[in-house]
Amino acid sequence: MNLVISGQVESGKTTWCFSYAKRLTRAGFRTGGIICPAVMANGKKIGCDAEDQQILTRRVFARLSDRADFTGEAVGRYLISPDGLTFARQALNEAITKRCDLILIDEIGPLDLAGRGLMDLAEQAYRAAPVTITVVRRKLLEPFFDQVQKHMSLEGFYVKDTDSGAVYNVNTEWGGLLQCWKN
Repeated sequence: MNLVISGQVESGKTTWCFSYAKRLTRAGFRTGGIICPAVMANGKKIGCDAEDQQILTRRVFARLSDRADFTGEAVGRYLISPDGLTFARQALNEAITKRCDLILIDEIGPLDLAGRGLMDLAEQAYRAAPVTITVVRRKLLEPFFDQVQKHMSLEGFYVKDTDSGAVYNVNTEWGGLLQCWKN
């Protein structure tokens, strides 16, 4: 099963992933991949770190352009750390190689959809892991599924909307879901 966690900005997608990963790890599941929690300063988000879910180690992943102490690729107001991206790719590759029961991918964004991030490893995880959980912002769901559909069927993909709590079967409900969110 491939579960996509989606919702608006700041709707609790990453928090949900942390909570779910913690429950499954306590239950004895082998959990891998990355979760990217926000980094705050003075109550404002200044970026995010990537946390490897197997070894629970973090690296800087993105910072606001004016807060970054590294040179990286600009994505909106943020710079993506090349070291952070390499760390995230290694964590995902390790989770796939070790055949984790659950692989988390937080999150697929514009860089990934442009082919310069994690999308290739996400697609490998969808084929290899019994369960994957991927965070995708609502406005990127359509291009995300367009990308996935180029390489595989959407059979077994579900979307959990953090705003409503509803879960949708992408294979059977995708068209109606898109229309609903566009209105």
